[in-house]
Amino acid sequence: LVEQWKQLVKSLERPASATLEAFLFDSDDPRVHEGRRMLARPGEDSTRANTDWGRCESRHQRARLEEGLGQRRPFTHWDGGCTLPDFAWNDWGKAQTDRVLDLMDIDYLRLAMNNIDSMHKTLVWNLSQNVDRTTGSVAPGICPCLTPSMVPFVTNRGGPLVGIEALSLQGIPVDDLLLTRETENQMSDLAGNAMTTTVVGACMLAAMTLMTTELAESKPKT
Repeated sequence: LVEQWKQLVKSLERPASATLEAFLFDSDDPRVHEGRRMLARPGEDSTRANTDWGRCESRHQRARLEEGLGQRRPFTHWDGGCTLPDFAWNDWGKAQTDRVLDLMDIDYLRLAMNNIDSMHKTLVWNLSQNVDRTTGSVAPGICPCLTPSMVPFVTNRGGPLVGIEALSLQGIPVDDLLLTRETENQMSDLAGNAMTTTVVGACMLAAMTLMTTELAESKPKT
């Protein structure tokens, strides 16, 4: 029965029919403005990746050398500061650590090596990961797995997903929820490292389909 369930769930798999942008709120949405304000504050809400730059610098330098990326910082122009492109969230960028800023430049240069301008693509960079791990989207318009400690940076927005958008990406009907006291970190914790409601629904549908058949066959005949 378990193997049948696995096969049925597998048969319900389908490619994504909606891009990441379909789940993002408008840039002038008050919830985005509030999330941006909270994420730009110094402290725990600004970033989860508050790692000492001295501990990561050698790994970043090695990645630049081995991949032939050079020493330029064309995306953040950081050197004791940060100047993101005009469309980006510069207030958020100024609250980030040197490790996060340098990782953004490395991710940008990696794509530029393949003639891809990430400023014009909907990509998600996981800025909480180390430079020698996979930090970018598998494909444009597709969001990778969300985790509680993730810093999901959307390249053509120039800023991260806000907490309520992360909830929306998990299939949670955020317009029906009253979220006023929750912090960005709390909403990210709620959204991250969880199965989306669509996946849960497919698993439940497969189980109920099999159990209906099983119960019908085991029903005593009169």
